[in-house]
Amino acid sequence: RQVMLSTGLKAPMGLKIYGPDLESIEKAGLQLEKVMRDIPEINRASVYYDRASGAPYIEIKLDREKLSRYGIQMGDVQSILSTAIGGMSEGNTVEGRERFPIRVRYARELRNAPDLLSHILIPAMDGTQIPLSQVADIRFSRGATMINSENTFLVGYITFDKAGSLAEVDVVNEVKRAVDENIKQGKVVLPKGVSYSFTGTYEQRSEERRVG
Repeated sequence: RQVMLSTGLKAPMGLKIYGPDLESIEKAGLQLEKVMRDIPEINRASVYYDRASGAPYIEIKLDREKLSRYGIQMGDVQSILSTAIGGMSEGNTVEGRERFPIRVRYARELRNAPDLLSHILIPAMDGTQIPLSQVADIRFSRGATMINSENTFLVGYITFDKAGSLAEVDVVNEVKRAVDENIKQGKVVLPKGVSYSFTGTYEQRSEERRVG
């Protein structure tokens, strides 16, 4: 926990990759992960790039033209979907000293698949109930599992640990030299706008040495 608070990582050493978008960061991260696994000063099994993409999402794309045809407001549809899928708080129930929130939403068997969501009814201006499938495109898509940012930049992480008895400072210096050399030789091509920096508990120890 102390390591995470000081470095933001779940490992004693790591590489932070900064970039303009998640695709660029992932492209650089996968290349650097491969290079770092071949560095003898690093425990090969400990090298891991924290993938930011690949999570499945259900994407509901509303058709503004069809909505206007039925006289339906975009905000009204979003409110209905939010209530039907996520639920809306309608108050609290008091049972002795305990209080429980009351949430209203569709039953699980009516919202646990895309084809079921397509049957959610949207009220038109004249009171007609329109199925969601007539005013929206519902499909699966892949997106980010988590989006991290630091100093106004999106950031990805590669964590690693040392092999042997070398000091962490020496290990990081060797890894930096190897990474810089691979970039110089063109074996690693960083996308435009991508940069990286090392971090870890070694920073505190090197600071202690300077103070001492």
